[in-house]
Amino acid sequence: MEDSAFSDSAEKRQSVKASTGGQSVSMTVEGITRSLEVFAEQTGDLNEGLYARYFALNREADALLGHADTYVLGRMTEQVVDLLLNEQHDAPGAYLDWELDNHLDAYGATPQMYRDFFEALVETVREGCGDAWDDSMAQAWQSRVLAIQTRVDAHS
Repeated sequence: MEDSAFSDSAEKRQSVKASTGGQSVSMTVEGITRSLEVFAEQTGDLNEGLYARYFALNREADALLGHADTYVLGRMTEQVVDLLLNEQHDAPGAYLDWELDNHLDAYGATPQMYRDFFEALVETVREGCGDAWDDSMAQAWQSRVLAIQTRVDAHS
């Protein structure tokens, strides 16, 4: 089954470009997008490996989300990808702040859950890319995840 969050990566890139006022997509976003495109071509479905890895890393997350159906988990993945690909979501009062207020405060998510989710996501994509994974992809993921996780940690 093809993962809908990654089946239209060219469309996602255009969306990111449009959301930044038509400016060039940053190298970070470009590296992440390229890795997701390679993953989609070589592997397809992200969610199965991602959530198996995530729940193995974080038992609290498994207890909180383990009952969720594939639709809910797919939507969660889609929202995280949107966050990764759209740096405007980081602006004060933008989507990331809403996400953190909602999930940390209302649902009982923890900063460690975010950290483990990102670790599982990056490792799943890296593994799925195989030999196509390169330093620019690794640096892009590291940079973007660090920026988001720094905000998560500061929010709590």
